[in-house]
Amino acid sequence: MSGRPYTKGGWKATLAKLMRACVEEAAERGVPFKPFSLQDCRPKAITDKLSQGDDDVMDASLHTNEKMIQQTYDRRRRRLAKPVR
Repeated sequence: MSGRPYTKGGWKATLAKLMRACVEEAAERGVPFKPFSLQDCRPKAITDKLSQGDDDVMDASLHTNEKMIQQTYDRRRRRLAKPVR
C-alpha cells in the first residue's frame, strides 16, 4: 500500500519484462510457452471451466446472464455448417 501506483506505460513495461523472462525460462526447460496479456486470463479461465463441465461458471465470472458468458467469454471452437451452393 506504500509507494507510487503503476502507470499505464509502467505496467506494460513490467508485463513485457515478465513475458521475456518466461519465454527464456521456457526455452531453457524445453517447455512450450506463448506470451499472453492479462485480458486473456479471464476468458481462458471461463472457457476451461465450461470445457470441464463445471456448474459454477456464472459465479466465477460474476455475470448473471448465461448469454453474456457464451458471447463474450466462451472461446471453445465452434464448427459452423456452410450452406451448399
